[in-house]
Amino acid sequence: MRVSFGVVSPNAARGIAMVRRFVFVAVCSMALTPAGPPLAAAQPNEPHPAAAIAAPLSVAPIPPARPTVTSALLPGHWQLGGAQSVWIPPDKEPRPVENRPAIEGRYVYDWDNGEWLWVPPHYGGK
Repeated sequence: MRVSFGVVSPNAARGIAMVRRFVFVAVCSMALTPAGPPLAAAQPNEPHPAAAIAAPLSVAPIPPARPTVTSALLPGHWQLGGAQSVWIPPDKEPRPVENRPAIEGRYVYDWDNGEWLWVPPHYGGK
């Protein structure tokens, strides 16, 4: 017997496609379902009779924080030495760098002379 599929109604084609999708979803969901022990949420929430509560772990004391020392190598530069420029070579050993806040330049009133003086920006300190 010969069957011809040349004429299939659109509703029949949608029905066949829907059945194939349903079978595909069912097979995939069965393949992804775990076959192991039940989930932890399904187990009773009672402690095991042989379980014992352990003593809390002792925490090691935290060592005191050491101050951070920052050091830097200064590059070589030209510097005035009297009437001539002198080359100062770069540092070979790091020198400590101090953290001091920068103070912006400002005008300060000089009470002795009665005038305002410009104090350039500089680093503050103790």
